[in-house]
Order: sequence, then structure tokens, then C-alpha cells
Amino acid sequence: MLESNTLVFVVDKRADKTIIKDTFEKMFKIRAKKVNTLMTPDGKKKAFVMLARDLNALDVAKRIKIL
Repeated sequence: MLESNTLVFVVDKRADKTIIKDTFEKMFKIRAKKVNTLMTPDGKKKAFVMLARDLNALDVAKRIKIL
């Protein structure tokens, strides 16, 4: 999280990168620089949301109460 300035979420399998990014930005009012996704072997989808350089992932995680 700290080195890559990225937050990780489990998301709906049908959500694409654009939907994930738009939803993240609307829900948390935070700019996302990029979104990568990964399907896990057990069928879950993870979204890796990279934040803009001027934001700190640890501070954001505390602010949105996921840490």
C-alpha cells in the first residue's frame, strides 16, 4: 500500500475498470489515477486502485475507515 500508493478492494465480478474508478471517485471524493483488476482462483475480483501522487494511501485508508 505505501510504496505503490494503492488501495485494494474486492469488487463485483461484473464491474469493469471504468465503473470501479468512477464509483470509487464518487463514493470517497478522491481522485484515482489508475485501476487494475485481478480474478482470484476462488472467483473473487480484486481492484487495485492507484491514487494520485498528491495523496497518501495510508491517510486515505484511515479517512475512509478501512484501516
